[in-house]
Formats: sequence, structure tokens, C-alpha cells
Amino acid sequence: MSDDYSISKTHLEYIVNTVLKKNSKVMIKSKIKVEKRGLDDYVYTDIKWVTFIISQIIMNSITYMDKNDKKIVFSSHTSADNVVLSIKDNGIGINESEIDRIFDKGFVGTNGRLVGKSTGFGLYICKKLCSNLHIGITADSKKDEYTDVVLTFPRSKIN
Repeated sequence: MSDDYSISKTHLEYIVNTVLKKNSKVMIKSKIKVEKRGLDDYVYTDIKWVTFIISQIIMNSITYMDKNDKKIVFSSHTSADNVVLSIKDNGIGINESEIDRIFDKGFVGTNGRLVGKSTGFGLYICKKLCSNLHIGITADSKKDEYTDVVLTFPRSKIN
């Protein structure tokens, strides 16, 4: 990971569109439907690294989808202090007992063992990068229904 960050004001929809374009081949091959809602906000971030983070999140989504109607929804909202980006899929979800560990180094969990390709480093690196970029990252999930990864960007530099 680099300490050489280039922070700039960037439109959230531009970030999401960049990620979708970068991952379009695998998303088309996997038949992923995409919905975008309310991505009208600007955030201060490093476009290279936030693109990496979101790409990692959607690649995890694709890896853990076993439904015919595969979908990823990107949505955002703002508060007085933050811009919040939600990346929610309708995949197999994460066991409630494991959700608090998904950002731990080397943690693959039950789903990772079933799929067999997991290293336990992708979300760990995302968490480290988010920390360096002052972006909050959390996840919520319900087994067999969804996983929702939320990135929280501070608005302090926007106002």
C-alpha cells in the first residue's frame, strides 16, 4: 500500500462509473444487474485507491452470488458530517457470527472455505486503505439474502 495519496474532489457517480467500466467484462459474464441511486454527491478522496476498494467489494459480491437474478445496488445519502455510499448485493450473505471478522487479516470464513478461492486479504487491505484515507467501512449482512458494505466519507473538506 502506498502513502502517496492524491486527494481530490470527485463526483461519487464518476467513481462508481469508473469501477463499473473497469469491471464490466466480469460483470457482464456473471450477468450482474446494477442499480444506481442518488450518487449526486462529491467526496474528497484518492480516485485510484477508492476505485481499488470498491472493485474489491464488488468482486467479493460476484464471487458469493448464487442466484439467477444477481444484483448490486449503489446508493448514497448525506448527513451533516458525511457522505455515505452503500454497495449492496443480493448474494449468499455472511453468517451473523462472522460479520465482525470479515476485515481481519487472513479471515476467510465459512463462505470462503466453500468457494475455495478466498485469501482473507482483500477486505483487510480495503480496511487499511480506508483508514489511511479517513473513510469509514462497515458491513451488514443477512445469510441467504444480502451483504451491504458501507463507505463513509467525511464531509469536513467539502463544506
